[in-house]
Amino acid sequence: MMNKKVSFLFSLAAATMLHAQNNATIYGLSRNSGSPSIYLANINPNSGLVTNISQASLAKAERVPMCTIDPVNQIYYFVNENSQLVGIDLVTGNMVSNPNLSSSTCMYFDQMFYNTADANIYGLARNNNPEAVYLAKVNPITGVFTNISTSPVGTAELLPGAAIDPVNSIYYFINEQHQLVGLSLSTGAIISSPAITSNATAYFTHLVYNCNNATLYGIARNSSPAEIYLAKIDPLTGIVSHISNNSLANAINMEGATIDYLNNIFYFLNGYNKFIGVDLSSGNVVSSAGINNPNGSYFDQFLSLPQTCESIEPPINTLTRSNIISQIYPQPSGETLNVLTKSSGNYHIEIINASGKINLQADFDKVKSIELNTSKFEPGIYILKISDGINVERQKICVQN
Repeated sequence: MMNKKVSFLFSLAAATMLHAQNNATIYGLSRNSGSPSIYLANINPNSGLVTNISQASLAKAERVPMCTIDPVNQIYYFVNENSQLVGIDLVTGNMVSNPNLSSSTCMYFDQMFYNTADANIYGLARNNNPEAVYLAKVNPITGVFTNISTSPVGTAELLPGAAIDPVNSIYYFINEQHQLVGLSLSTGAIISSPAITSNATAYFTHLVYNCNNATLYGIARNSSPAEIYLAKIDPLTGIVSHISNNSLANAINMEGATIDYLNNIFYFLNGYNKFIGVDLSSGNVVSSAGINNPNGSYFDQFLSLPQTCESIEPPINTLTRSNIISQIYPQPSGETLNVLTKSSGNYHIEIINASGKINLQADFDKVKSIELNTSKFEPGIYILKISDGINVERQKICVQN
């Protein structure tokens, strides 16, 4: 175990040095309520300006307030109103997968979180009758989620609040008794469940694990009087310690919190549609911008990239915006995949799997529309690489036979 931790932390330090030269990007869902629509977007935390990445609506609504990002393949996931696990390419904003969530034992899958240490998406599988909660993981291509816990680890979860400690392989959530429950990612068993206690505030939510200092941060709050503080929690004792000396707001939007790991800032939305940044060291507000969304009514379900917990290198280092390709369809694909280019020409195409193996390569002369046979591909995310002899473009595709 010690060698694993040392290796992981070495990768973590290298990733932090690399990312220090870049700016973090905060992704989320831009949505309208009047004419229901949802788009992948990003936000400038200083100005509050929301910019859509998706050109077309991805859903009418999300079923529950939860999302996660696969930083390796650069895919944003959320659950839509039809209980489909929607995957969106962070570069293009296009939908790459939307399988129905299904399980042989449970009805719902909530509180999902991508684990950078093993490239799995974990969450809570639950039933309403009888009420029971299990640790589970989901296949993002098929939508099938499988219980890891052999027996219930609770009867309900208190939304929001879930995080993963990738070094020690622990999934944390807050249960209905206001306990911070720690679950083993390998067995799903409860390894800790202290009552959440604080001398100054009644509630603790919006868990975010920070790999920079192995600390669980969140929002400590009171309802009467209405007060909100940045805080941290000891996962073994459940004791909450305030970082902020003064209240940051008197209301909070329950749908989202994240950390900009490069600049040491915790972000949340208050109840008045303001995007608030708080310094993790001092607990002071460093930015407070009203949401300015020209294309929608709301912005929430947000997460920051890069993540310092990243320990897995992408199979393809760079994905490019569309220079050659006009359209790829259908997505996800079945037995065939069609590639429509912007102009007629000579093209070399490769399709590469997550391990870097070339599953298909072919040359096409004087064409604008290309049909590829993907019937023998295993379900999964692939990289389509196309070259016209001068330019090279890479795009993610999803095969779901």
